[in-house]
Amino acid sequence: MEAHHEACSEAWMLLSEQNARLQQEGTLNWGSFVDRQKKMLAQLGTSLAQIRANRTSWLSLSADAKMEHPDMLSLLARTQELGLRILALHRENEQLMLRNGLVPVSHVSSIGSKSARHAAGVYQRQAGVRVALNAD
Repeated sequence: MEAHHEACSEAWMLLSEQNARLQQEGTLNWGSFVDRQKKMLAQLGTSLAQIRANRTSWLSLSADAKMEHPDMLSLLARTQELGLRILALHRENEQLMLRNGLVPVSHVSSIGSKSARHAAGVYQRQAGVRVALNAD
């Protein structure tokens, strides 16, 4: 879980950098960002695979056994919150790219997609953890 949180933190930093560039300059150095995004997505894929491999054993633990690992529960909640913030920032970046004419509408994944609140609901149902969401 720690590796996934670290991968999410790196994704947040990359998306934050993209966001700042899009807001200030209205453009991106595509080569640099695409290479870094590919690396980031590979790291996220690896960490998610590890989580999936361990998910069954975690879910099979009793509530009391899970409570013996408050650090894991806290890390899970922080990682879920970070994941939702990443989704929201990614959507904002897509909108900035559209406004600046950097991508055609057909290449933007968030057009017509579910809201961040929907993603929070999915996290809640899957993990049984309440996720705070500040904005859609």
